[in-house]
Amino acid sequence: SALQKFADFNLVCASVSETPADPFNGIAFDANTKVPTPIALADITIEDLVDLKNDIDQKYRSEAIYLANEKVRDKFGLLADAKGGHIFSQFINSGTFNPLGKEFVVNDQIPSTFTAGLANKLLNGTGDIVMAVVPKAIYAGFEPLRIATSEHLKFDYDQFAIRCVSRMGVKVVSTTGTSGYVASALELTN
Repeated sequence: SALQKFADFNLVCASVSETPADPFNGIAFDANTKVPTPIALADITIEDLVDLKNDIDQKYRSEAIYLANEKVRDKFGLLADAKGGHIFSQFINSGTFNPLGKEFVVNDQIPSTFTAGLANKLLNGTGDIVMAVVPKAIYAGFEPLRIATSEHLKFDYDQFAIRCVSRMGVKVVSTTGTSGYVASALELTN
């Protein structure tokens, strides 16, 4: 549905630094999300996933998942060792991918158009992101969808109006200053 696509994009990628500004910051831009130094997508290694996971505080690490778009997931899934053998043979054989025992969730609404620095999303760049997150430590709030109709609005044009209203927001609840990081977002430049 359109609402689901809107939520999948904004809960991860919304940015109040965007022009025009979004109403809230998604997980990637939340002040409590750790943002390591960006790397090139072409240079990723399995160690990058290890480091991303290890950015999560140890008490939450067992519940962390990876989150990215399909392009990034496929790039990690096709990593090869020094002899050219695929590290994740189960990915080649079945498409399943649980690196380091962590679920890798694909969100097809995460764009490949981030600008450098994760300072804002400005969807005219060529960058990607991969995240390690602890879902239970990130709060997403939704107001139920309200639908109203009117046969009086635009009556003189013989039109019927439908209005749909909902609200949402997301907050990463912890950082090193509190209980430790529960989200880390790594920019992958192209």
